[in-house]
Amino acid sequence: MQTAIFDSVLFLEDNNIYRNAITKMVFTPDIFSRFDAVADFDSAKQKIIHNHYDLALLDIHLVNDNRTGFDLINLLRNKNQSIKIIILSLFDDIKYIKMFHEFNLDGYMTKDLELETFLEGIHKVKNQQKHLSSLVQTTWDEYQYEIAKRDLIIKDKKLSKREVELIPLICDDLDNNQIAEKVGISAATVKTHIHKMLSKLKVKSRVGIVIFAYMFGLCPEKYKSGSSKKN
Repeated sequence: MQTAIFDSVLFLEDNNIYRNAITKMVFTPDIFSRFDAVADFDSAKQKIIHNHYDLALLDIHLVNDNRTGFDLINLLRNKNQSIKIIILSLFDDIKYIKMFHEFNLDGYMTKDLELETFLEGIHKVKNQQKHLSSLVQTTWDEYQYEIAKRDLIIKDKKLSKREVELIPLICDDLDNNQIAEKVGISAATVKTHIHKMLSKLKVKSRVGIVIFAYMFGLCPEKYKSGSSKKN
């Protein structure tokens, strides 16, 4: 009899159809000796407390629950430091891809994968390789490219670390006093930094700083077309 890829697997997925489909398709003795499929966070937590797993497949978004699969990672690793963890999601959200890297997880797969591709990812993780589905990898590569481009612009414009820190607050339309309170410096120092930025960026007002920041990803959350605040 062929040895199983993983002995014991926890599968957290709150969508009944997807959970049942994956369970039926992949729960075979030559892939997993034991396959525990659960529908909610608390059930997963109880399974982890009472069992030992060497692979966890974790859904990120759980219906009517502000907890995610990421919130189970420390508990899983406390039980088994060598456990392999794969995140499953419908989305290639950069916020979650960043968390994937911060937690140093083993796989991030989107749920639209065909069975063959899904199992290929499982095999790669078993062989000590990180696996990101193609859509997730593309999103991460684009993010890395934008970060590198942003860093080059910061270096080219000779912006200081403090000036870069202030830019999102300027984009949020905070005045000098509000910015000073946020970062723990005086309003006069904020004013000095802003005047230096105006000179470095060759713009005449805060609006120019915001436009520059929008163009180069220094205030990606939102873009305001103007500000009534004075420098």
